[in-house]
Amino acid sequence: MNILVYFAKYWWYCLITGALMWGLPHSMSAQDPLWAIGDQQVHFPQELGGFIKVSDLPTSFNDDIPNQYEYQGALAQRTQNVQFDDEGKVLFFIMDGKIYNRDGLLIADEALDREDRNCEVCFLGGEQVHIIPVPGSCTRYFIIGLYFGGFNRDLGDELAMARMGVLDVTLDSDIGAYQDVCIPVKGSFIDNIDLSGQDVYQFTLGSSTNIIPEVGFIGDTGNGVFREGVLHSSLVEQTGPIHGASIRLDQQGNSILAVRVNQGLVLLQAAESGLWMLDNPPGYIGSRWPFDINSSALDTEVTQRGEMALNFDEGTLTVAWSAYYQGPLNDDNGVPIPWVPHQTLVGRWDFQIVGNTPYTVLSNIQPSGSIGQNPRLYSLDLYPATDPPPLDILNDPIQRPAIAGLEFSPNGRYLYFVKSPDYAHPSGGVASNFGFIDMDWTLQDLPLTYHT
Repeated sequence: MNILVYFAKYWWYCLITGALMWGLPHSMSAQDPLWAIGDQQVHFPQELGGFIKVSDLPTSFNDDIPNQYEYQGALAQRTQNVQFDDEGKVLFFIMDGKIYNRDGLLIADEALDREDRNCEVCFLGGEQVHIIPVPGSCTRYFIIGLYFGGFNRDLGDELAMARMGVLDVTLDSDIGAYQDVCIPVKGSFIDNIDLSGQDVYQFTLGSSTNIIPEVGFIGDTGNGVFREGVLHSSLVEQTGPIHGASIRLDQQGNSILAVRVNQGLVLLQAAESGLWMLDNPPGYIGSRWPFDINSSALDTEVTQRGEMALNFDEGTLTVAWSAYYQGPLNDDNGVPIPWVPHQTLVGRWDFQIVGNTPYTVLSNIQPSGSIGQNPRLYSLDLYPATDPPPLDILNDPIQRPAIAGLEFSPNGRYLYFVKSPDYAHPSGGVASNFGFIDMDWTLQDLPLTYHT
């Protein structure tokens, strides 16, 4: 989950989207009942007609515990997430790489970069952090941080990586500060190596057709608390976005984590046996489903901002992501537009998930312009870049338009979005900053693809 940039926009999006989502029937991919935004938590109702509630995240101000082990309202700088229990209440939450339990007490501290070991439990939240319940367990969770190898964003930063650990909320914390003052604190990462030297949970980023290097153990003492591996490696691509989303597929708790790595998608399965990278399409080297498999899905998004949403229905996984383009473009007649445009887009890709662990992933690729085009891009706005840039409602310069949020309706037909409105770009664009795309729309349909 990304840090929220425009808080006012996100609050509005949160409230509207929550109301829309909970006014529809429930499904496996329904809205989470709890969100973390800044230093607050947003509770969505579990019943029709309920009210959305906002409250502070848990804090601690115990004089017997050093402040660095307590959450006291600090805001995350890169990423945050929250896990809820079966009553929809906070179980634990994450601020950057720091993980706190439901009492606001630290159970894992943050590594500042890949090599940092000046920490007791060195988790690395990176640019995004994801929480996936371990299938078959009521107390364990995969915690997955996504980041680039050098923790920078330049052309030489070619390794897109993940750090994974399994958190058990029933284990006693092994942080010494609590033991020194005899305060029992629950929540600890398990040692992933059993007494026989075998992995408790697999962290498999390769197969016979999809070989990914540099999977290994990391940790203060070289034990198996965390695993780290490479999702994608490229020496030629400019480092772009790395962001993802997960969705539960079945009653057993098997889940898919979709990760956008630069110009392609990586799909991973969270199973009872561990975390598995799923094979890329035949004939493509590397780990990704590349966007250039269908040239219409190309874009030039090169910032770490990005949104993604997933829907799963009867074996079909639909991945939606935000995109952005700035550069030369032709009009509908193929004539070059005489100015450099900004363009905000939403990408959509359908996959078929079959088999057991690890799943087999298929996709019926259809070319641009066909009725069943897959993948495809929906263009939301098109307007010229200006110098100086326009100002937003707070009089801050808008360097580029953005799609700040995506969310599927529970039945998967509609994709809601939040984006930059056209008050900032009077030369063009859609008036509202909130709208939806009808996923059932085809090239034969009228009126427009999306509505605001």
